[in-house]
Amino acid sequence: MRMEELKESLEGYIYYEQAIENIDLNIKEIEYEILGTPGISGQEQTSKSNSFHSVTEDQAITLITKKTALQTLLKKKEIMISKIDNALESLTDEEKNVIKLFYIEHRTWQDISCRLNYSERTCRYRRESALKKMLGIINNKR
Repeated sequence: MRMEELKESLEGYIYYEQAIENIDLNIKEIEYEILGTPGISGQEQTSKSNSFHSVTEDQAITLITKKTALQTLLKKKEIMISKIDNALESLTDEEKNVIKLFYIEHRTWQDISCRLNYSERTCRYRRESALKKMLGIINNKR
């Protein structure tokens, strides 16, 4: 992962969690659709090659393909959240606070410096230090 990707992931942290919930709901919806897929009706036609492809079979394959794609996306997002959480745990309390306030709560530097009782320059330095630590952990370099 590059520094810009880490910053984007931190900025979208809350949205990752919401996306995970929605993907999980979409998977449940597809599972419900799979259970509701009607049986083969005997009115199915064979193709010129005499291979049998029913509408039900095609519908089931489509739903299973969608479900598999959603499960893959869900796993990737869960892994990203876990990597960020793990990297956050490696930070000092001051670094964590700066990262959370700046990226997750989208606070201004002035607000962050007032809340933490540090200068803006110190807060920016702590952010840079924290990002480097996090990147090292995410990329297995620490």
